[in-house]
Amino acid sequence: MDVRSYRHRHRRDISLILGSAPGIILLTLLFLIPVGMVLIGAFRAPDGSLTAANLLDVAADPYSWRIAWFTFLQAAVSTLAALALGLPGAYILSHYQFRGKRLLQSLSQLPFVLPSILVVLGFVIFFGNSGVLNRALMDLFDLSEPPVRLLYSFKSIILAHAFYNFPIALSMIASFWEQLNHRQEYAALTLGAQPMRVFASVTAPRLMPAITAAASMIFLFCFTSFSIILVLGGGPRFTTLEVQIYQLARVRFDLPHAAAFALFSLAISSGVLIFYIRSQHWMQRASADLSYSLQPKAPRRTHRVLIMLYGVIAGLLIIAPLGAIAVRSFQAPVFRTGTSVWTFRWYEQLIGAGSTPGSFTGSSSAIVTSLSIASIVTLITIPSALSLGTLIIRLERRASMTMETILMLPMAISSVILGLGYSIIARMIPVEHITYLLIIGAHTVITLPFMLRAILPTYRTIHAAYTPAALILGARPFRTFLDIQLPLLSRAIASGAIFVFAISIGEMHATMLLSDARVVTIPILLYRLIGAYNFNGACALGTLLMAICLLLFALTNSLHKREL
Repeated sequence: MDVRSYRHRHRRDISLILGSAPGIILLTLLFLIPVGMVLIGAFRAPDGSLTAANLLDVAADPYSWRIAWFTFLQAAVSTLAALALGLPGAYILSHYQFRGKRLLQSLSQLPFVLPSILVVLGFVIFFGNSGVLNRALMDLFDLSEPPVRLLYSFKSIILAHAFYNFPIALSMIASFWEQLNHRQEYAALTLGAQPMRVFASVTAPRLMPAITAAASMIFLFCFTSFSIILVLGGGPRFTTLEVQIYQLARVRFDLPHAAAFALFSLAISSGVLIFYIRSQHWMQRASADLSYSLQPKAPRRTHRVLIMLYGVIAGLLIIAPLGAIAVRSFQAPVFRTGTSVWTFRWYEQLIGAGSTPGSFTGSSSAIVTSLSIASIVTLITIPSALSLGTLIIRLERRASMTMETILMLPMAISSVILGLGYSIIARMIPVEHITYLLIIGAHTVITLPFMLRAILPTYRTIHAAYTPAALILGARPFRTFLDIQLPLLSRAIASGAIFVFAISIGEMHATMLLSDARVVTIPILLYRLIGAYNFNGACALGTLLMAICLLLFALTNSLHKREL
């Protein structure tokens, strides 16, 4: 190696270290240290010494294994339900061109930006024993008892998870399905094979990379689910690892055993994350070999009926619960058991401040707090993701995959476990405004992987196409980033920033472990209103949160249309 090439490589290595340093420092301070505190806490005795007693207590308790089994079971069944709901939609979107297709695509993306507590509220209002669906059926068939009993059951958990996660299966599988060359299917049909046999023996194996990637991501989200289980589970019978961690840490103040449960949860979810990342690379390699793009065609009459039926089912799961929240927010009973009238009463209370339990006490403060935290988190996440993205794309292939896996670990660490780590730190640092700062830190770690996922595909394309040419022509790496990469990344950054803001403003899991009387966000206040059975007030606050999320969703769609 000559002196000139050595100096060039030396400068490149220095620029890589300096460029990625902010993201690495932030991830170390905000992620590795809190998670390390949880891991150490699992081995901490009351006198401060190290011991394995906490882990042994958890491992020896049959109730712990029952919780672990139920957590795995509900995640597996929820994943199958989401795939069952998403696969027909993926087939429809990839094979047919029809009126309303863009609307169906938009609706399928909507749950991505909705906080889980909003999904819970929608299910309570629409599918509850006295909800919209049961009242309509009771009036229609003159029934004295509600015919649909879903809430606080295993069925409600599965249904809510399927609604919240089926868009992952729909979008990932549909985009992959469009690229498949269908000559093999046509040949099998010509030879007399039935359509279902063709799908099972020819199409499904070729779709397996996309199905596996979608299933592993959905399983991970369902395994670490919290608010849906906490509210719709309805009791100890449906307790999962995340709920158990929260109850031990926040209700019983038993941090060592909470940390022990967190260690078990972390081991399983980390394995699922590694499998997901590998399946993503498997899907990307399979996509690189696909050169055919399916041209959607107009559906036949019988297919139009099936498309309409699927649209009705998707609308019932997505639009109906959210619409029920909005309608309920403008209603108030004349008497305690009387008919309802239209009113702005609940929105007037949002502006003012109540004084009774379950009222809107501190609602204005909660709104301002949520908006300010989300704004600060977005401003921190953008440069951090850019610096870490630079590190990923400039490493060698194997090292790049390893680094990406490490940086995606916050997706495997549930926000409840992350909140537990921050709550341990909060007890060690009795600073007045530490709660506010720790919530910002937790939200930053939670949203960082999603920002990375938003910019990495575009970043890789730019680095492969333009960056080497600029460097050969003598441009310095930082100048190349400012003049070439950053302008081309602007739309991906904007789309990721909107997504980060939406996730932060709706984050509840870590915030519940950290919030106190001084720091209350919209989801925390919403949860308290639901717990106090103030459903009308919860619907008004939920409608406001939904309006913010829908506005962010519209902005994201607008950016995607401009890219096209």
